[in-house]
Formats: sequence, C-alpha cells, structure tokens
Amino acid sequence: MEKNYLEKWEKIGLSNNFIFNCVMSDNPDLCKKLLEILLDCKIDHIEKPVYENQFQTSIGSKGIRFDVYVKDDNNVYDIEIQTTKDRNLPKRSRYYQSVMDVSNLSPGDSYKELKKSYILFLCVFDPFGHNLPVYTFENICKEDSQIFLNDQAIKIFYNAKEYDKMKTKELKTFFEYLVKNDIKSDFTEHLDSKVQIAKMNKDYWRTYMTWEQELKIQAEILGEEIAEDIAKDMAKDMAKDMAKDMAKDMAKDMAKDLANNMAKDMAKDLANNMAKDMANNIIKEASEKAYEQGIEKGKEENLIQTAKKFLEKGIPIEVISECTNIPCEKIMELKLKLS
Repeated sequence: MEKNYLEKWEKIGLSNNFIFNCVMSDNPDLCKKLLEILLDCKIDHIEKPVYENQFQTSIGSKGIRFDVYVKDDNNVYDIEIQTTKDRNLPKRSRYYQSVMDVSNLSPGDSYKELKKSYILFLCVFDPFGHNLPVYTFENICKEDSQIFLNDQAIKIFYNAKEYDKMKTKELKTFFEYLVKNDIKSDFTEHLDSKVQIAKMNKDYWRTYMTWEQELKIQAEILGEEIAEDIAKDMAKDMAKDMAKDMAKDMAKDMAKDLANNMAKDMAKDLANNMAKDMANNIIKEASEKAYEQGIEKGKEENLIQTAKKFLEKGIPIEVISECTNIPCEKIMELKLKLS
C-alpha cells in the first residue's frame, strides 16, 4: 500500500490540493506573487498564509476548510484548487463568502469593518462550460447593470483549460504550468522548485499518506451508508412491478384457457378459483425471483451510484476505483457524463 502512495506522491504536482497548500503556506512571497498575478494588481504585503484553515460560525453549523486563507490590511483572500467538477460550486462559494464575513467581524464591530473579500477558484476544468478563461462575479442591479451593490464581495473562477486565452502572459504561463507542468517563466520555475522541495519533506509525505488513507476510509464509510438502502429500495420496487405485471398477464391467460375447456357453469366457478390460487402462487414466486434479480442488479447499480456520489464529493478516481472495484476507465466515463 505504501508503495502505491509513494508512486502517486512522485507524480503529483502543484494542482494537487495538498502540495498546493504546503507550497503556499511555506512560501508567503510566492503566495503574494500568485495573488498579484491572479488579480493583476500590486499587493504591499500579506500575512502568512494559513493552510487548510478550519472555520465554523457556530456550534452545530457546517464547518469548512479553506485551502489557502490570506489577509492583508484591507482584503481577505481564499484560494481554492479545484480538480474535480462540482455542481454545487456556486453555492459553495456563497457559503465560503458568508463564513469569511462572519469570521472577520467581531461582536459589536460596524459593518464598515468588513474587508474586501476575494474567493478564487483555480479550476483545471471549465466550471461553467462557456469556454471563458476567467469568470468574475460581483453583485449588480438586475434592472440596471450599471448599478453595483458595492458589497466588495468578489468571486472569481479560473478555467485553466483555456490558459492560452488568459489576458496576461503571467496568467498564461502559470495556468499552463498548473495543468501541464510546463515551465515557461521565472515564476513557474521558482514554483516548481518549491514543489520539489515540499515533496522531499518526509513530514509532508507522512501527512499526505495519512490524508489519503483517511480519504479512503471516509469513502468506504459513505459507500456502506448508502449501499444497503439503495439496493433494498431498488430491489423492492423492481420486485413489486415485475410480480404485478407477470401475475396479471399469466392469470388472465390461464383463466381464459380454463374457462374455454370446461363446461360453462363449471368453468365459471372452477376457473375463477384456480386462477385466483395460481395468481397468488405466481405473485409469490415472481416476487421472490424478482427480488433476487433486483438485489443483484441493485448491487451493480449501487456501485455506480456510489461512484457518482464520490465524484460529486471530489473524491479521487483512484480511491473510488479501489473502493468500488469499478475500473478507472468506467469511472472516468461516469465523470464525463456528470459534467
């Protein structure tokens, strides 16, 4: 098992969430430069980036972990690496925004104390499917698009697939490095050197291996929770429908044949009684058979449904394959259908 993790560790680059967090938190100067490239502006200074910072607004509320959380005097930044498609990405950005605001405003503070916030999603896919390199969102008036709410809450989604359409050379070379590991600038060369240093850190390696194992355990637990319910529901519905249709058709045909072969008076009573008994037996046998068939089909469909839920939660394809025994190629097809 350790060998598999080591092989994966040797292949990963900056687009890996764990490595990205390590590099940014260990190198504030690089994090500052990356923010300047992403936002096309100059930043005087930043506080030390916080890796996987845990935020929870109240007891019992949903907690979140920001990938890289950064502050300066007037702004707060959350940088997220997104390698798997997530249908809930827009609402996730909304929730992240609310948690950032609550976390940065103390009781009794005026709303004017809220800093300008940037939530930046670095996606290795097109998050909205319109082939734009960057999608920037701010709140504006629906009736007059010239009127801005000016709440200073900005959400930006970068589509790394369209790196060649980025408006600056630095953006192009950074996102090309992110998706292809091609080094074409001093900045990406510096980044890559820090990636290699991070990968030589034994503590990071052990943490990564533990993180991967925990992710696999969470996937297995989630699979167990939904597997049995999905299989039972599918088998029950299939058995009910199949038994009903089979019994109805067979009872109708058999009653008709019996009635034609018997005397008119005897056929009425005998055919009705026999058809009723046989229908009951058929329903019972068909139900048992359909239930068994449903269970088998349910197991297969359950694995597929489980794989889909794992994909929606951003669980790596290799982990899903190992948990469900579904080939990686099949999971990749499911992932493309979901997109």
